[in-house]
Amino acid sequence: PHALDAETLETAAGWDHLRYLETPACAVSRLRPLLAHTKVWVGDDGRERLVGLSVVGSHFTFYEFDERGDRVATVAVELPFSNSLTHDFSLTDRYYIVAENPVRYEPDVAGALDGRLPAL
Repeated sequence: PHALDAETLETAAGWDHLRYLETPACAVSRLRPLLAHTKVWVGDDGRERLVGLSVVGSHFTFYEFDERGDRVATVAVELPFSNSLTHDFSLTDRYYIVAENPVRYEPDVAGALDGRLPAL
């Protein structure tokens, strides 16, 4: 990873990302994989937060990061289904919303690749 100057987009000098990854402020090295569809939430105070969702089996974890990239909130829940095909989520001022698709994903990569079994 590289830090960029916001005005010139040149690589910024002096950012030691490996040291930053080891600090309590950085959650990246300890996060579960996030879905690609992160969201930016703007609060009543005008501050922005980046919100991401991680889904592993029936374990759903929402992460919120402030404008500096520091993790400021984590909400983890166990839902009554697993191996779901969760693609995206939405936000309101009070809730995270996950639209559960009526498809179960039972991974059999080898069977899907050789055509014996469907991927879904």
